[in-house]
Order: sequence, then C-alpha cells, then structure tokens
Amino acid sequence: MKPLSLISTFKHYDDEELGIKPYTIRKDTPRLRKLMKDKDHLQIQRAYTDKHFTRKITHTLFWEGWIIFAWNPTSRLNIKIKMEHLEEFNTDIPTKTEKE
Repeated sequence: MKPLSLISTFKHYDDEELGIKPYTIRKDTPRLRKLMKDKDHLQIQRAYTDKHFTRKITHTLFWEGWIIFAWNPTSRLNIKIKMEHLEEFNTDIPTKTEKE
C-alpha cells in the first residue's frame, strides 16, 4: 500500500523525523480526505529536497476544519535515527583509549 505523501517545512521537518514533534496538521479538505482513504502510513518529505521519512499513522484526529496525523515517537525507526543523530554530536568526546 502506498503511504499518504505530505510535504513539511524546513522549520518542522527535523523535529518530526526525530520524533520530537510526532504529528502533523493539515487543513481538512475533500481532496485530502480522498487521498488519505485506506492509507495507514505517512511519507513526509522535506520541502524542496528528496529527503523523506515514513511512519505508521497511530491516530487521526478531525478537529474544527483540521486533520491531525500522529505517529509513535518511540518507534524503532525513530530510535535508530535518534542514535545516529546523537553520534554526530559525540564526536568531540574522547574515548577511553584517547584518555590513556
């Protein structure tokens, strides 16, 4: 099954990918309702790039003309990404062999 494809802004993409912001909000339109029919995954693409990630939709909320799609921030995919993200920042920490 193909996922529902959405585009995210530079401002929100990294937080969504890392699970810091495990949801996205879209205006409720007949077109979006039609596109989301029978979809259980989201593919969120960073605007103006090919970078994207896919998450299983865990909850969909319809609220006052908006649709909120949520996913599990602790999914295995998110944890893998978080660990890779942390390793980028740990490059300056000396290892045990460097201390000796």
